[in-house]
Amino acid sequence: MKNCRRKFLKFLSLAIFPLSASFLPYTALWAQGTEEAKPPSFTILYTGNTLEEIKPCGCSKEADFGGLPRRAAAIKSVREKEKNVLVLDAGDSLKGSSAQGRLKADFIARALPVMKYNAALAGEKDFAYGPSFFAAQGFGGWLASNLKYPGASFLDIIVKELSTGIRVGIIGLIDPALFPNASHAGISIEPPGKFLKERLASLLRENRVDIPALLFHGSDTQANEILSEFPAIKIIVAGHTDDPENETPKEPVQREERGIFFADNRGRRIGEITVSQGEAPALRHRWITLDASINDDPDMEPLYAEYKESAKKLFMEKSEKGKKARETSPYVSAESCMPCHEKIVSGWRLTRHARALETLESEGGSFDPECVGCHVTGYGSGGYVEREVTPELGNVQCESCHGPGKEHTADSSKPYGKANEETCRRCHTRSKDPRFSFKEYWEKIRHGGE
Repeated sequence: MKNCRRKFLKFLSLAIFPLSASFLPYTALWAQGTEEAKPPSFTILYTGNTLEEIKPCGCSKEADFGGLPRRAAAIKSVREKEKNVLVLDAGDSLKGSSAQGRLKADFIARALPVMKYNAALAGEKDFAYGPSFFAAQGFGGWLASNLKYPGASFLDIIVKELSTGIRVGIIGLIDPALFPNASHAGISIEPPGKFLKERLASLLRENRVDIPALLFHGSDTQANEILSEFPAIKIIVAGHTDDPENETPKEPVQREERGIFFADNRGRRIGEITVSQGEAPALRHRWITLDASINDDPDMEPLYAEYKESAKKLFMEKSEKGKKARETSPYVSAESCMPCHEKIVSGWRLTRHARALETLESEGGSFDPECVGCHVTGYGSGGYVEREVTPELGNVQCESCHGPGKEHTADSSKPYGKANEETCRRCHTRSKDPRFSFKEYWEKIRHGGE
C-alpha cells in the first residue's frame, strides 16, 4: 500500500509540476460515466451559475431539475460512498438585486455550510448586496484570490489534506472584464494571468500543495488561455454564462491529461470529477442530474421553510400596497368581456389558463411573488392582489395577454392590445417550459373573432 501511494505521489510530482525537462506526460482516462472507474483517490463535486434557482418552479416536467434541497441530498449520497470528497462552487449564486433576491441570497449563504462546501468563488453577480452576502455565519470558504473588496474577507487559497496524505490546493480567480465599474464599488482586481505568473508557484510551495485546482469565473476563452499558459494547473472548474437559459451543459475540454470543467446553468446538475490511482492514474467526469428521482435533503427543510415564510411576508407587503391601488385598477376581468365575446370567454374557461392559480396553489407557491405573476392577471401592475381580495383576477385571463381592458370595455371603439409569441414567452421561458412551441400551444387556446 505504501509503495502504491509512493508511486502515485511520484506521478503527481511529475504530472502536475512540469518544471523541468524530465517532465513525462501521462494518458488520462476521460469518461462520461460509461467506463469502469478505478478506486478514486479523491472526488470533486462542483456547481456554479446557480442564479438564485434555489428550487425548480415545477411548471413543467421538462424543467424539473435542480434545487438546493436536492443538491444537498446528492452531495450527501456521494459522501456516504466516497471517503475524500471536495465540494466547490464556481460563482454567480445570485443574479440581480431585488427584495426577493435578497431573501434568496440569505438562503444560499446559509445553505453552503449545511451542504459542507469546501470553497466557493465569488462571481460578479454575487456582489449585488454588498459584503453582507459573504459574511454569513458558518461559512468560511469564500475565495477570490485576485480580488480585494472592503468589508469582505476573501481567501487566496484553501488547502484540504486528504486521508491519503495528499494536499489539494484550491485557488479562485475572477476575470476583471466582468466588473466594468469595480473601482466605484471599491473593488480592485488583478488580471488572472498576472496573478498566476507572480504568485502561483509561491502559493503552492508555501502551502505544500500536491494537486492545485483552480476555480475560475470568466470567459471560456480565458479559461483555455490559462490552461495553455500554466501547465502546473491540471483541473479548472469554470463558472459564468452569457446564456443563463441554455439547457445543454458544456462538456469538459480535454488537452491530453488536463482539462476544464464547466458548471451547468441554474444548478440543474452537479459535475463530478474523480482522480483515480493505480498503475495508470486517471481523471473521470460525469454529471449528476438533479431530477425528481432525488428527494430533498431533510437537513434543508428548516432553512427552506424560513425562506418560504419570508417570501410570504414579502407577498403580503405587496398585497397591502396592491389594495390601495385597486381603486384605480385598469383591469376588469374576463367576466367583463363576456357580453361582447361570449364564445371566446366560454372557450377560455375550458383551457388550463383558466385554472392556472389553482395549479400554483396545489404546488404551494401562491404566496411566492416570483411565481404568482404568471398564474394570475395584472399582478404588480394594479391587478391581482391575493385570492381573498381579487378572486375575479385569479388565473391567466384575457388581460394577461392583451393588457388592461378597462378603457376598451367602457368604449369598444378604443383599440385593445394584441398578443403574439413574444407575449407568451414572458412566462413560457426556455428555463420554465423548454418544450414550448407557439404553434403547438396556440392550438390549445385558439380563439378569434366571432
